[in-house]
Amino acid sequence: MPPINQIVTLVLSLVDGEARGSFEILIRLEQPSGLSRELVAQQARFIGEEISVNVIGQLQLTFTTSGLYWIDILLDGQRITRVPYRVEYMRTRTSGPLAAPPQ
Repeated sequence: MPPINQIVTLVLSLVDGEARGSFEILIRLEQPSGLSRELVAQQARFIGEEISVNVIGQLQLTFTTSGLYWIDILLDGQRITRVPYRVEYMRTRTSGPLAAPPQ
């Protein structure tokens, strides 16, 4: 499969609940092979007033194999959720005449 570049918009909203203080939010991509790489790391501060921390960003990703990828969200190194992202590669014919539709 040739590399495919894709922009993925991620919207993450965390409510502090009992959390107080500064935490690291880490976004990591896990490939179908199980290998993973860090995409974004950002600090978030929770002040304990049921206020949300919102992270909205566009991730520029390059996919080199078909399969199920996972976008993991970690808070201070502990995964709190993950988002599946399936990539399927299908060859299409791009040259030559197209058949006329049946009448």
